[in-house]
Amino acid sequence: MIATQLNRNIGLDLIRASAILMVLISHGRTFLPEFPYRDYLGIFGFLGVELFFVLSGFLLGSILFKEFAVKSFSFATLKHFWIRRWFRTFPLYFIFLLLNIFVLQYFFGQQEWNWNYFLFLQNFVTPHPALMGEAWSLSVEEWFYISFPLVLFGLLAFFKDKKQGFLFISVSYVLIFTALRIYVSLEPTLDWDSGVRKIVTLRLDSIGYGVLIAYFNLTYKEATKKYHNKIFLFGFISIIITIILFFYFKSTSLNTFFARAFLFSMASFGFALIILKVTNFHTQHKLLINIVTKISLYSYSAYLLHLSVIIPLFKSFAIHKEIPILTFIVYILTVFSISSYIYIYILKSLL
Repeated sequence: MIATQLNRNIGLDLIRASAILMVLISHGRTFLPEFPYRDYLGIFGFLGVELFFVLSGFLLGSILFKEFAVKSFSFATLKHFWIRRWFRTFPLYFIFLLLNIFVLQYFFGQQEWNWNYFLFLQNFVTPHPALMGEAWSLSVEEWFYISFPLVLFGLLAFFKDKKQGFLFISVSYVLIFTALRIYVSLEPTLDWDSGVRKIVTLRLDSIGYGVLIAYFNLTYKEATKKYHNKIFLFGFISIIITIILFFYFKSTSLNTFFARAFLFSMASFGFALIILKVTNFHTQHKLLINIVTKISLYSYSAYLLHLSVIIPLFKSFAIHKEIPILTFIVYILTVFSISSYIYIYILKSLL
């Protein structure tokens, strides 16, 4: 989820900015006036996180393909990759974790926590606890960043053609965790959200789709450029079908086998195809570039900040029910204002 100022790509920034805005709208929808189907805005949370997952996989896959499939690699390569990743993500995560534990628990009566949060194990195989609700997706990302490069390191040496080996390992990784989710989804009482969506071991394949599309982007660059419009259209149709199915199941029950087993894969597949087109997006509109870039840079801070800090704070004042539109606007502005300071004075110094 994290972005830096180096090697900026306006298309990738646009994807990241879109993802965080969808998440903010979803979680902040209670600050909007009541209207029919307002709760259906929750789909933005689902789509926003899925987009984050695929984007993370795309960026990770691009790095790992160059480091492992193109260059010669050693354990030092893996070690350097992990250190660089963790140095960018861990400090801010632990700051907000401690803030949730020692401040929000005291003022807002948050539920009990456990030490698993420090190892990203709080939702490894069980539902995510109530404290720091946004941390579930960070656990999924961190375990992918640990497991997938480790699998590559352990198995890629057995392949004579490293590029083909990269593809085989990536596809196998995605299929294994997809199959695991399909198998677990056979349990009829399993909850779509807490029982599947937010469980680390059932969601690792979503990031894998981003790795796969990175492979095709780097290996078949000319072909992907030639057919990027058709690929984008196919991905867009896939997302539309996913949305239609989500609303259908939402009106009946999301706790069905199909929704649990396949809805996530459909979203990941669609977003992976869309990313190929958007990465080639270009514009000379300086204001648009500036806004999109800043939202992208502040997205990681905003993600950690909004759900466990800003929203509980705003809900503690009754005024949010009296002037909902203004509250929603102030909520968005507050998240990005504070996120900008966090980025400038904390994150930027670590990048």
